[in-house]
Amino acid sequence: MTGGGPGTFYPEPSRTVRLAGIAGIAGGLLWPVTFIQLASLAATCTSAGCASDRGALAVAAFSPVCLAVTVLGLELRARRIPGMGDLVGDLTVGTSAALFALSFLIGSVGFVGPGLLLLLIGSAIFGAVGYRSGARQRMASAVVGIGAGGLLALLLVGPFAGFGTALETPTILALVLVAFGWAWLGAHLLLARPLPILVRDSPER
Repeated sequence: MTGGGPGTFYPEPSRTVRLAGIAGIAGGLLWPVTFIQLASLAATCTSAGCASDRGALAVAAFSPVCLAVTVLGLELRARRIPGMGDLVGDLTVGTSAALFALSFLIGSVGFVGPGLLLLLIGSAIFGAVGYRSGARQRMASAVVGIGAGGLLALLLVGPFAGFGTALETPTILALVLVAFGWAWLGAHLLLARPLPILVRDSPER
């Protein structure tokens, strides 16, 4: 499906695709747990290296993997030719999930940092493109994009602006936005809510 006039909608997703919404709800709700686990792992790092807790790595990897499954389901729901923004966002989130899974499999925190960075970048892009194209719930996409972009900014420039990387008020707000946005996208997919096709949604975007 590449476009349509006013009042037209994307086809209802199949039952299999709708099940990916469960992953979105789980991944969104567990995202704060992932972030807390990552903060705990970072606290163990010294000049000699970081402690590797395979259980903590498993918990940290669960949310990113669920979000990658959700991305796949959302793209399958909107049957159209993905644009460049979609591809960049999709691949970035997918690569992040692979890095988190690899960290768990090898029992090392070496890929966790890049995985977190890619997850936030991918979520910000995925949210922004989803809001612009309307290929997924627009307001939920905006919440994901704003939350991920805000959290990324806090992690990268927060220390220079007086914010640490600890769970301070701005960080908690960004965490909640990301979690709520992804859970909203997952619920929208699971319930197969109507998704209108925007007139500007086309292969050329």
